[in-house]
Amino acid sequence: MSKQLRIWLFVLLGTLFTSSSLLAEGIITMTTSKAIGETILLRVVANGNVSIEGALETGEMNEDGFKFYTIKSQTITIRGDVTSLNCGESELTSLNLSQNTALTSLECSYNQLTSLDVSKNTALTKLDCCCNQLTSLDVSKNVALTKLACFSNQLTSLDMSKNTALEVLNCFSNQLTSLEVSKNTALTKLWCSYNQLTSLDLSQNIALTKLDCSYDQLTSLDVSGCTALTELNCINNQLTSLDVSKNTVLTELECSYNQLTSLDLSQNTALTELFCHSNQLTSLDVSKNTALEVLDCLYNQLTNLDVSKNTSLTSLECSYNQLTSLEVSKNTALEVLDCFSNQLTSLDVSKNTALEVLDCFSNQLTSLDVSKNTALEVLNCFSNQLTSLEVSKNTALTRLNCDYNQLTSLDVSKNTALTTLGCNDNKLTNLNMSGCANLMVINCSNNYINGKAMTKLVNSLPNRRGKSNGTIVIVDSSSKKSDKNRCSAADVTTAKRKNWKVRQ
Repeated sequence: MSKQLRIWLFVLLGTLFTSSSLLAEGIITMTTSKAIGETILLRVVANGNVSIEGALETGEMNEDGFKFYTIKSQTITIRGDVTSLNCGESELTSLNLSQNTALTSLECSYNQLTSLDVSKNTALTKLDCCCNQLTSLDVSKNVALTKLACFSNQLTSLDMSKNTALEVLNCFSNQLTSLEVSKNTALTKLWCSYNQLTSLDLSQNIALTKLDCSYDQLTSLDVSGCTALTELNCINNQLTSLDVSKNTVLTELECSYNQLTSLDLSQNTALTELFCHSNQLTSLDVSKNTALEVLDCLYNQLTNLDVSKNTSLTSLECSYNQLTSLEVSKNTALEVLDCFSNQLTSLDVSKNTALEVLDCFSNQLTSLDVSKNTALEVLNCFSNQLTSLEVSKNTALTRLNCDYNQLTSLDVSKNTALTTLGCNDNKLTNLNMSGCANLMVINCSNNYINGKAMTKLVNSLPNRRGKSNGTIVIVDSSSKKSDKNRCSAADVTTAKRKNWKVRQ
């Protein structure tokens, strides 16, 4: 072979090698609606070198590994074998990934994408395209997918039949009327809430540990095969029954806003949180749920509630039922107790020394002893039949509403943390706020405070000059004729000088 021929052969081989290298190089093109000169954040991981055209790296990087770029062109091109790309919150209107087949992870959430083609990205294991404007999404070629987040789009259908390796699916807040997951037997977590699903077949999803199908239109739900389920949220559907007897490791159950008339929890001994409010339950047995920490069963038709076995309870909400009694002496860990709008004639909270919030208003209580509840911050006991109320031991109180009772006196001199006081519609003839330096709002209308007693009240108001103004309601504008409170012009002037708005 002649020397000249060998030279030409080397040149040809070099050209072919260079051409094949260029063809092998991955290319990603994106278009942003951000203006030239604005900043964009990207996190790019690749096999080998990467070059970016249309955006200039500033040299800054945040704690999550995102680099800052200054936009030089609204069309940005990334060259290199990119395996992971996060271009979220970049105001992207288009994203072309067809020439980068090495991609295994893509996060393009919170953009303005109306379409997304991932058919060429067969190596993808993670795809997050949530919070865009997608009306369709084809993942039939992405058989390696283990995680898919496509929530908050406008999808009307989603075919997952080819994604048999899928473990996590988050497709909530779309417009799905059906969802077929029978082929996704590896699924452990499914969020499909806020759609229009009328049925959901989970018979093949035995690995499922978390399910959120809330705010759909389900009339029935069979989770008997999902024995690994630890969290179930099915609130706001149209369920008339719910069988969780096979879900023995369930720790959190949310089934509120349905039409349940009964709920058997005898097999759910691991349950720590139960939200079953706004149903039609006439009874609720939680005696086997000794690990229960949170119980919300308000807005039902309960006439009795036994929580004596639930000694770990920290929050109990049983308001808007038909309870005539409530025994909480065993619930010494209680921090929140909401039992308002029942028919309680008495309430003993002397053993609940950890209590921070007590809402017992709209009952028939004639007395209330909170002397042992020194951690109490919020007390709402209005609309009862209380003739006295002792709060001197409740020095942590910030809000006290004891209106619509029959109180003839109220001593708040020890409640120095108080910011809001509602004591209207009682029989008070005087009120002293001198110890309440943090007070911002007070309603004492419809009492019997007038003359010197009113002057003393106004004089005792904390000075709020240099702070946001306070508000005092002295006379209820809707019942001026019957309100026995009287406030002189001089008293109003005094209050205003202290930066108080006076309503009378």
